[in-house]
Amino acid sequence: LVEAKALQDLAKSVIDFRERFVLGSFDAQAVKRLQIKSGGQTMLIERQGENEWRILEPQKGRTREGAVNELLFTLSALKWKELVSAKVEDGARYGLDHPSLEVTLWRADGSEMGGLAAGKRDKDKAFLKTRASSTLYLVEAKQLDALPKTPDDLQ
Repeated sequence: LVEAKALQDLAKSVIDFRERFVLGSFDAQAVKRLQIKSGGQTMLIERQGENEWRILEPQKGRTREGAVNELLFTLSALKWKELVSAKVEDGARYGLDHPSLEVTLWRADGSEMGGLAAGKRDKDKAFLKTRASSTLYLVEAKQLDALPKTPDDLQ
């Protein structure tokens, strides 16, 4: 004889036990370069030394101390709320044909570490797809709002 609540706890789906990090775990110290595309602008940022970052495009300049490290932390902590589809068949339907935000990360050897594209928003949620997978995720839009979209956001 057990309490009914114990059986409800056992009734979780496989999805409930999945790791929900969009980009998975990555070493922020291994990121040498990153690119952010948003609002028709492309921003290219490169590591200069241990903790110093420089904006290379659209104009050269320094970043505010810690700004890029905050960005990397936000990306590493980005979690999905819902799996929409295992494979995106109609990217335009979700706004992925013209993403509102694209982020790409590279290692020092030039190989890509990961990337993501954000599509349409649906109230307080946004559709998101990684470059490494065809899975379509739904994330809380406020997680994406914290990401910089212009060089001014980093300076």
